[in-house]
Amino acid sequence: MRVLVDGNNVMGALAAECVDAGRSMLCELLERFVDRVGGDVTVVFDGPPRRGDRARQAEASPVTVLYGVDRTADDVLVERIRADSAPRRLTVVSTDRLIRREAGKRRCRVLRAEPFARRLLAPPTPAPAPDEPAAKMHGLADEDDAAHWLEQFDVSDEGDVEPLS
Repeated sequence: MRVLVDGNNVMGALAAECVDAGRSMLCELLERFVDRVGGDVTVVFDGPPRRGDRARQAEASPVTVLYGVDRTADDVLVERIRADSAPRRLTVVSTDRLIRREAGKRRCRVLRAEPFARRLLAPPTPAPAPDEPAAKMHGLADEDDAAHWLEQFDVSDEGDVEPLS
């Protein structure tokens, strides 16, 4: 799964959910999202990096952070959408009409920022419990299995073992 995120839109959507998220917090939420679902995430912000943002980029992270330094984030998003070699496998997260229209032209999957923000804030779903082997639940399969294990533990079936009390 590849996701291209309009960072300013998602920060606004998080604020609507009563979460005051700055760039760093959004990047942390996106990293958790990647940990849960896998894939590659690129987030684009307006303007240059702020103090601390450059240090974050230097760290190994599953999230690529881009900035619209000499142009708008929307320009960067449109450029990325148009240049994508497999747009049908790209999910674009934005509320901006222009971005959604460009993504639609390339047949990208398009999500609004609000539902994506709710997904970022949702608690992780617990992993399903592993299936137990039938033999563990129903005991040994047959007498041959019992004889095999009695032999392995050097136990005869003639009462050599005293029950624990």
